[in-house]
Amino acid sequence: MLFSEIYGCYFSTAAAVLREAADGTLTEKRLTELVREKAFGESVLTLPAQLKSPEWGVLTPELQTPLRHAPTMPLTTLQKRWLKALLQDPRIRLFSPSEEGLEDVEPLYGPDTFVYFDRYTDGDPFDDPAYIEHFRTLLAAMREHRRVWIRFESSRHRRNTWACIPYRLEYSAKDDKFRLITSFPDGRRPMSVNLARITQCRPGSPWEPEEYRPLPFKEETLVLRLTDERNA
Repeated sequence: MLFSEIYGCYFSTAAAVLREAADGTLTEKRLTELVREKAFGESVLTLPAQLKSPEWGVLTPELQTPLRHAPTMPLTTLQKRWLKALLQDPRIRLFSPSEEGLEDVEPLYGPDTFVYFDRYTDGDPFDDPAYIEHFRTLLAAMREHRRVWIRFESSRHRRNTWACIPYRLEYSAKDDKFRLITSFPDGRRPMSVNLARITQCRPGSPWEPEEYRPLPFKEETLVLRLTDERNA
């Protein structure tokens, strides 16, 4: 295993609690909030009591800690090499991940380690500077709740210009492509466009809540018939 169990959610939750205890800012309310936020829903029933138990000895009844240093979770060289390998993926690099601390680390494997036999070979140009700029502009617009103005060429080679609200970015593993799902203030149904077809993209003004019309979810009933054949 590349990652030890000490990097699981329970140890991460305990570390966050003890860091605040070491700073002297931990309260009962904050203890509950940290457990709810970082662990599982039912963990709030057991984990706070265990952290304060004399058997563990990491928290006093006054929510202080005898630890002299706040807990840290340094990564091993193997874990750093795995992370460096992930950062070689051009799709991950679209999100501008930080490589701080990995500058002198050799990747655990290269992009040519994997052979894909079940997807199309005409995927998006993830290394193209214009594509990267459009992706990050759309991502920022979604986070900042801004409209966007895009110009693109359809599959029938028609040029289109949309002033829309970016709703979602979807990735198709089979096609190896990203597509933008849009919402329109004028009431038109949400539509999608392949990111690689976008030729121009710029952010606009913030949108109002009543203008945002995301795709509605449909509930369907699925009936499965299981047959006792071939070790099913």
